[in-house]
Amino acid sequence: MASRPHRRWTTSEEAVLWEGAGTWGREWFLRRLPGRSWAACQMKAHRLFGSGLRRGSYSLAEVARFSGFTLSHLRRAGRALQQKWLRTGPRGTYLLTEDQREELLAWLRTDYWSKKHRLYTCTWCAGVRRPHRWGGLCSRCAPRYRARFRRAGLPSSPELLFPMLGGWLSGVALVEAQRACVQRRALPPALARVILRKARALCSNGAAGQG
Repeated sequence: MASRPHRRWTTSEEAVLWEGAGTWGREWFLRRLPGRSWAACQMKAHRLFGSGLRRGSYSLAEVARFSGFTLSHLRRAGRALQQKWLRTGPRGTYLLTEDQREELLAWLRTDYWSKKHRLYTCTWCAGVRRPHRWGGLCSRCAPRYRARFRRAGLPSSPELLFPMLGGWLSGVALVEAQRACVQRRALPPALARVILRKARALCSNGAAGQG
């Protein structure tokens, strides 16, 4: 199979590298250099001025994507650190400097929404604005979680729920649910829904049998 011909860099493309180096980040370059990969941009930058392009700004979405933290995590850290972010326009993208990015990530690696459970967000709604109430759940999700289990005739307490898990789950799902109970956390949403659905079906079948 014939190899793809090498596409030479144009003067206008090189001008984009000169314009953005030290100021803008990955997304800015890729938007203005369609058809060029990030690796190609970095290599060309090294040939032009002896360094890469990672000395500039990062968009908030870019930091979230490459760090694994959500946008709400980053905004919460930015408020806590009182950072001032530049913006490309009234409704444009927020831009963070290299120092701001590193400060944010360092803060998030040691700060938790729930220090007791070492969680960055509520297990069920992934929110951070409401305070932690119980088992890794916020003040809104905790009472809802308990009410759902109560309506299904099941205990929400990890200690009481643990010995019952083998009747509802198996394999990896069982191990994950048992781990949550040992850590005194609420079950993850997907596992809780499986158990509640089976419990409701069992109750319905029992009522139908009695009728």
